[in-house]
Amino acid sequence: MTLRSLMFNVSVSLGLKLLLVSAIVYQIALPAIAQSRFAKVLEIKNGTEAYDRFVNPPVPHKLSFYFFQITNAEEFDKSNRSDIRMLKFEEIGPYVYEETREKEQLQFSKDGKEISYRERKKYRFLPEESKMNGKQLNQTGKLKVVNPMYGLSDELMEWVKPFADALTSIAFEESVENMAFKGIESLAGQSLFGQTNVLEEEKIVKTGINNIDKLLETVSFEHKTRQDAWYDPGTCNDLHGTDGTQFKPSLKLISKLNVFEPMLCKVFEFANNELLTSFGIFRELAYIRYYATDDNFANNVANACFCLEDSLDDCPGDMINLRKCGLAKDKMNILASSPYFQPNPKLLEQTSIVPVKENNYDNYGTFLDVEHLTGIVIRAFKRIQFNIEIVNKKVPFMSNLNKKKVFVPLLWFEESTEIDDVNAKKLLQLINSTKS
Repeated sequence: MTLRSLMFNVSVSLGLKLLLVSAIVYQIALPAIAQSRFAKVLEIKNGTEAYDRFVNPPVPHKLSFYFFQITNAEEFDKSNRSDIRMLKFEEIGPYVYEETREKEQLQFSKDGKEISYRERKKYRFLPEESKMNGKQLNQTGKLKVVNPMYGLSDELMEWVKPFADALTSIAFEESVENMAFKGIESLAGQSLFGQTNVLEEEKIVKTGINNIDKLLETVSFEHKTRQDAWYDPGTCNDLHGTDGTQFKPSLKLISKLNVFEPMLCKVFEFANNELLTSFGIFRELAYIRYYATDDNFANNVANACFCLEDSLDDCPGDMINLRKCGLAKDKMNILASSPYFQPNPKLLEQTSIVPVKENNYDNYGTFLDVEHLTGIVIRAFKRIQFNIEIVNKKVPFMSNLNKKKVFVPLLWFEESTEIDDVNAKKLLQLINSTKS
């Protein structure tokens, strides 16, 4: 490359960056003048486009599963089974499902400031997108993964003790379809993500009327304004944040966003990270990127109430136990973490899983790309890993562990959404017409 061409490329790169900066700065400064107009078109009122977007989100969602198949189960089973790091894994995936969301049983409060609803989620397997190394994956094909029975709660373990005592392998074979949705026979039909086409519990959120800053803020879930999954006192049982599809308008680079995730009974904090991708343009829409912050899973004083053990030392950092939450409640010890324990390499060293891609935020982190004038999310990736906790001597077959507790990766999943061309043009038209 010649010096002239190098300078040209640098100039173009800087020019594009300046254009992006100008777009972000201009569109962030604008709402100070036009915020009231955006508030009016974004408030959730019956018969409006905002209401239609709320009931049937126009941005398509996908749910992709990546399972950690154990490749040396027989070798491990024949050993003294003291070191869990002896296990070897192969990541199998993605198994991709289309996710559709519909809100039902909608009811406005008398003053119109709140709306209650129940959401129905449906999943449809996409074989054409479920490929690994060019080979199509089948949701009915069986994988050999860690047996979730090892992670049963103490109460449930008593009920199935004869079956648990008879276990002779670290692994079991089951189809992706059954593990994800239909149910696992050995776990009394329990699945990891619940049944498809089932109404979730009631949720109440703010409509933004008279206070657009509270748009879609969670008021209550399951008829409770505060959770009961975690220890008090503390903030772990607090209920606030949106569902991650919409935030208040007029966002800034320094804005902090909160998302309530019912599956994990937790409010996640998002912030812009100047060391990573800060902003950009997607389908002609300028966005700010907000990353889930590192301290969401951190083992610190603020998160102490997420620890369900007698001592903080017994709660591994950067993971939370879901045995009092969601589908795992009172049933299983499932430890939720970021995929490949990103950004905690020390946890990765306690297993033998190896990231397929570079272990960074863009590949394994959770982030939102938000069109900041409207607060509408135009692209998002939520990524969570499930690990099975195994307690030494809880099951005879695993009574020779060299630690009190260990964890074995089961799967990680990615819930993604990306605005299409049609809806991007509609949003752009909404922005332009509201600004003018």
